Amino acid sequence: MSSFLSKKGLSSSGTTLPRSKGSSNVQEFLASNPLFDDKTLAERKEAAKYFSVRSYRKDELIATQGDIGDRLYIIMEGTVEFTRTTDGAERSLRKYSKNEMFGDYALVHQSHRNTSNVKAYSRVVVCLEMDRESY
Repeated sequence: MSSFLSKKGLSSSGTTLPRSKGSSNVQEFLASNPLFDDKTLAERKEAAKYFSVRSYRKDELIATQGDIGDRLYIIMEGTVEFTRTTDGAERSLRKYSKNEMFGDYALVHQSHRNTSNVKAYSRVVVCLEMDRESY
């Protein structure tokens, strides 16, 4: 079980936790993230309101090639793998870990995820997620 979830007494079953409402754990994570480390406490607290925390189990799909990109993800814990399926064969492209972000291009440009599938590579992956409405 991930350390973030175990501190909360939660399981890691592909669960979407309620919107964070500026929780201190999310604020602390944002403070350690290079995208937010230059922001004030008030700015991080405000940003935290727009994220949900979700956990994924190994090999669970987080984003699927061809879907409309409606979420931005920041990895809090674990590793994700980007794969592309071509002619029925899945090929690994790259891996992202803690503090790395994905889904931003498709979210901003309201486009399809043309390039890859994203799945949980480690036993448990915990992501901050922001949906299009919150963006």
